[in-house]
Amino acid sequence: MNRAKQERDYYNANIVRAVEDGKCNPNNSNTVGSQILFKTFEGSAHIAYDWAQNVQVPYTPQQIGSLFFKSPRKAHLFGVCNTGNFPHTEQTNYVIDEAEMPDDGKQGKGVNCTLSLVWHAIQKYNRGEKKLVVACDNCVGQNKNNYSLFFYSWLIDRDIYDEIELNFMIPGHTKFICDSCFGLIKVLYRKSKVNTVDDVASIINHSTTVHLNTSQRYLNGRGFQYYNFKDHFQKFKKLPHIQKYHHFYFTSKYPGIVFYKNRLEDEYEKATIRTFSFDSNILPSTINVKSLSLKRQEELFKEIAPYVELPFRDITCPKPTEFEAN
Repeated sequence: MNRAKQERDYYNANIVRAVEDGKCNPNNSNTVGSQILFKTFEGSAHIAYDWAQNVQVPYTPQQIGSLFFKSPRKAHLFGVCNTGNFPHTEQTNYVIDEAEMPDDGKQGKGVNCTLSLVWHAIQKYNRGEKKLVVACDNCVGQNKNNYSLFFYSWLIDRDIYDEIELNFMIPGHTKFICDSCFGLIKVLYRKSKVNTVDDVASIINHSTTVHLNTSQRYLNGRGFQYYNFKDHFQKFKKLPHIQKYHHFYFTSKYPGIVFYKNRLEDEYEKATIRTFSFDSNILPSTINVKSLSLKRQEELFKEIAPYVELPFRDITCPKPTEFEAN
């Protein structure tokens, strides 16, 4: 069988299984009157995640040609899709202004940023499922790296799941459900007038009629936090040649061990990535956001502000304090 088709069939089967588990399995609920105190769901959950292409602020369908050669404000989009959220799939889209990226010494969408958003989404989506199945692409800096393995092993240590499968798409065949959700956002974005990053969030919330797409803002740390997972996992042992493998498995029966293989039909091999004991309930330290440089603030104020409608200029392109004093 063609490998890409085999992997795609497995990906689709995991989605179907998660949907059926969410639809058919009984809920164990504890209620007082009409208030549900908690629910637990047996079975598996399935999530997929990816970064989308940045969107620009401001934007208008009749975009002024001269803006094409400038650098408008950027809004980063990261989607985590819960495919088993019966009856409707839901994708949480993190809308991150360029002045809201983590200040961890890295540029853009690195390990700490990606895992922090996945951690937030997992806490939002988790309903007590015993197994989590994850799908993502092979991007080394964001997804396919040892810190992702340490993160999912850590989720097992925290007793959030008993089993976790981490599956990477085959290169050249990485289109999946996140791209469909991003596509719906882009359709409405191209028809809309955008003056602020909040406008981007509003477009996301209105891009579907069944709340398939929802937005999540940083909100000065009230929406979500950035965590320093890289420092937190420094003592973990790396798995060599991680790029060779596409399937990883973690289980509470073997804490601190990752099982790995390349093809679906292969037998799992195993490696120990944690040999020490630690308090898994301790969260990593938080990371502050990296403010825009004075040069970038001045660029936005001088070059981009004229393209933003007047009531919104102070939001999207405020006058820098130092610049104002000159």
